[in-house]
Amino acid sequence: MEASKTFTRRSFLVGCGLLTFTATGITLTGCGGETTTYPDNKLVPEGGRPPRGDHDHDDEHTKPEDLVVATTNLTLSQSDYDILTTKEYLNYTTDNLLLFYVNSEFYAMTNVCPHENGLLIVKDSNTIECQKHLGQIFDKDGVSNKYETRTNLMPTKVSIQVG
Repeated sequence: MEASKTFTRRSFLVGCGLLTFTATGITLTGCGGETTTYPDNKLVPEGGRPPRGDHDHDDEHTKPEDLVVATTNLTLSQSDYDILTTKEYLNYTTDNLLLFYVNSEFYAMTNVCPHENGLLIVKDSNTIECQKHLGQIFDKDGVSNKYETRTNLMPTKVSIQVG
């Protein structure tokens, strides 16, 4: 005598729910299993917080002094200078800077996000975006949209030579 198995609507829906829940859990688990090395070469284990600097930001990983551009004199090629003055911005990766041309003056900011040291890219003359957290945006004045960080970037007035 063979046992007859019936598959009810209820058992089907319960099975689908468990399968969906399990697949979601596996996906989320895969996202968090990383160990990160921070600038001071300390490792942060899974789920851990990065080493704290001596600053008063609860969610930031970059110290405020790291946001200040150290140089105030830059030499650009003629083509980079032309791009900067035409578009009013330049992703200047040679010195890890974002350059802006505003009201006939030049400004530089670091291209490192203060949240988790992601690469910042200028998208247009007023938008800077973190490539690690695509929702984190800064405007050309360095003001954060507070998606991942409350820390603003610090624009520094610079002198640019063509050479």
